[in-house]
Amino acid sequence: MRGFYIGTVPLALMLGCSDPASSTRYFESADDEASGGQHQELMRAMTELNSIDGAVDLVRATYHPDFPETMTMEQWVQAERALIAGDVMFPKWDGRRLGSHRFEVRYTHTVIDYDYNIQKSGYSWDVDTVVKIVKGPHPLEPADLDQRLRRTGAEEDFDPAATIDFSLE
Repeated sequence: MRGFYIGTVPLALMLGCSDPASSTRYFESADDEASGGQHQELMRAMTELNSIDGAVDLVRATYHPDFPETMTMEQWVQAERALIAGDVMFPKWDGRRLGSHRFEVRYTHTVIDYDYNIQKSGYSWDVDTVVKIVKGPHPLEPADLDQRLRRTGAEEDFDPAATIDFSLE
């Protein structure tokens, strides 16, 4: 009788256990067929929007609060650049992630005026990609434009004198 259990338990485990991923794929494909591909389309759209490039595109396409329905942020930035006396160089749209769906988007450029003075300037926006809210523009201060100070703050808060004791005493 003992031999019966030793032989049937491994046989039952081999026959009764299947790859869990295959059953998940079956239900996902059935759900996708039932929704007409809307699930995949929605997931693709959310993945694209929840990236830095998606946040930058959202800001550029959003209407400026002072000019609703007439001027997008990108058009507003171009109009502001046209008012600058001097040469605008190195225009750049950039962003950084602040949370799972929150971003800070920046537009920066360098201006060389006719007296050869160099100055950086730009604007920032706060973006929530889930609810598609764009707050701003906010003019950037000179300290905000320094790339070394723009880091997340983890390096600045690091104290090498504060160590953790990992001894097993």
